Amino acid sequence: MFGKTGIAKVTRYFKKNGILNTFFAVIERVFFAYHQNYTYQKPDVEKEEMQRRHGFKENRMFSIVVPTYETNETHLKEMIESVLCQTYKNWELILTDASQSSKVETIVKTYKDERIVYSKLAKNAGISENTNVGILAAKGEYIGLLDHDDLLTVDALFEVARKIEEENNAGKIAKLIFSNEDKCNGDGTRFFEPHYKPGFNRGLLYTNNYICHFMVCEAKLMKELLLRKEYDGAQDFDFALRVAKRLSDEEICHISKVLYHWRCHENSTAANPESKMYAYEAGKRAVTDAFKKNGWKVEAVHGKHLGFYKPDVKSKEELFLEDKNIGCIGGAVYKCNKVIGGAMDRAGNIIYKGLHKRFEGYMNRAHLLQSAQAVDVRNILVRDELLDLYKEMVTDKMAEFGADSMALSLEFSKKVREKGYEIIYWEP
Repeated sequence: MFGKTGIAKVTRYFKKNGILNTFFAVIERVFFAYHQNYTYQKPDVEKEEMQRRHGFKENRMFSIVVPTYETNETHLKEMIESVLCQTYKNWELILTDASQSSKVETIVKTYKDERIVYSKLAKNAGISENTNVGILAAKGEYIGLLDHDDLLTVDALFEVARKIEEENNAGKIAKLIFSNEDKCNGDGTRFFEPHYKPGFNRGLLYTNNYICHFMVCEAKLMKELLLRKEYDGAQDFDFALRVAKRLSDEEICHISKVLYHWRCHENSTAANPESKMYAYEAGKRAVTDAFKKNGWKVEAVHGKHLGFYKPDVKSKEELFLEDKNIGCIGGAVYKCNKVIGGAMDRAGNIIYKGLHKRFEGYMNRAHLLQSAQAVDVRNILVRDELLDLYKEMVTDKMAEFGADSMALSLEFSKKVREKGYEIIYWEP
């Protein structure tokens, strides 16, 4: 059921987290597998044709930057062809090639499309510097990053262009756009493990690179920030953290469609996380750097799973000392070992309702630090400046609201947000 890679993951998890955590992790994986019957549905022929004929108010140009290095010939061709098949046609594909051999160049030259721009690099300076060459050469208004062995869906650029236009029509400017993604097998014939992402969540981004693929950024901003070679392996995560620091929440847009296929093969991080442990160490350093830029003095440490991080604090209360903007920190409320309260959306829906307290939830999110619209007042920490408000709105009204705390939680959380404070949910 797990295969060799799965068994290796379980073994590593056991060594790090112990038998009890491993037991529940295996139970959750086996009996509560998320989206195990997933199949990717590409747009039908009619929809593709409608997209090709669609007229946008502005025919924006997108630059797709791909650093290559001794890329598998089949994977390279499939990657290029996934761009050539885009229903949105105003793009350029920039390939920066650090290979010692000529196999990438030979394949690229078989394509006669002028939108494909090939650059042979004098040396291999690492993925960040190699990518930066393409970023700086980009002519598009927006730049998207694509790995040399991955695939874009046929409607990827169309959906990004549509999101940008929708935001413009609403009087907003989309400067960072990201989509859902899934994984595909080595020959690109089977798709699995879809990553259905929430909208932009500033707190959650500190814990893992959930933005990941497909990420498109305003060209001017990406050229200013560039990728940093000291974070090679997690350079896209470091970039997402830095660009998010520069932007408001409404300038960061999520497209709730799978637009990117992350290929899993023997050497890929997607299939074998331990193959690139340096990438996870780089990710930890990137989060620590983001903490420091936010005024926090704590370091980031690895969470239970590779690629997931948390602040190195002994208690949640320490976050109040690190960030004056955090108004309250909520946790889960349990009954019979299942979640009955905790993080909520604006409508009062309990995000992790019914989840066993030992389970980690879809994409391990249930126990990750994250921003929240509302939290349950039955399990909440409030900073000193808001204690009087808490007493007035919560303590003095408990009898009035009785056992049903939802309305009270929503009312208090709304007031906290109105005062300019952030709400955090964290159930370590």
